[in-house]
Amino acid sequence: MENTLPPNPTETDKVTACGYPANARGTMIKKINTVMTKVLLLTPSKDILRVIKSILTGYEVQGDLKYIRKEMPFLNDSNPIAFENKVQNYYPKATSFNTMIIPFVNILAQLESHNKEYPQLTVIAKGAAKEYSDERDENAVNEEDAG
Repeated sequence: MENTLPPNPTETDKVTACGYPANARGTMIKKINTVMTKVLLLTPSKDILRVIKSILTGYEVQGDLKYIRKEMPFLNDSNPIAFENKVQNYYPKATSFNTMIIPFVNILAQLESHNKEYPQLTVIAKGAAKEYSDERDENAVNEEDAG
């Protein structure tokens, strides 16, 4: 999430500009936890949850990348199709799939070390968003059915 920085920004300004509001962070962390436990059958440790929260708050986590590599190997894959397929099989509806994959896209957006994986997962998420939008547009209520 990119916020506008004031002239001569402080470190706090920079962190705030890169982070998400607390309520959005909480929602994303819950979704990440759900996908990891229910879809991927992985139990996130307190360390990885702390690192995810730090990333979504806007902090640099270079020293903590080892937790991402260890506990989220599906994000380190240069071909995220296997991860995407598992999530899509568990959440076949475009809306559900999109809302569950976006938090992972947001994490990758903050990690310079994952500049190959981020665009790939972004394209997948955008495709799901477009599919949902198209589906919603097709489901418009006609005037006869409005009553």
